[in-house]
Amino acid sequence: MVFSDAETSELSELLALNNVSLAPEQSDLLDLIQMSKSRIIFLSQSSSFSYWGAFLSEALVVIPENDWQERLAYDDNETGRKEIKWSPNHQTLNNSLAEA
Repeated sequence: MVFSDAETSELSELLALNNVSLAPEQSDLLDLIQMSKSRIIFLSQSSSFSYWGAFLSEALVVIPENDWQERLAYDDNETGRKEIKWSPNHQTLNNSLAEA
């Protein structure tokens, strides 16, 4: 599920992937609640909105490499919550997604 305020045409390559769809238009609060229930969240570059969704979740959170909130990534053994940095062909990301 993709949560975005972008035009559908801007997301066409992403939405062309299997099992990827655009979230229905609804209030921002409902978007955050729905996003927080995800198992895996890919954050948008420099999007504070997606960071709030991740903060409210217990998901595996994938953060773009060199993002503005780079210092927030962590691995919490007590809760099982994990945030990882990604870049194309990043092995840690591939391994973490396989485990999720």
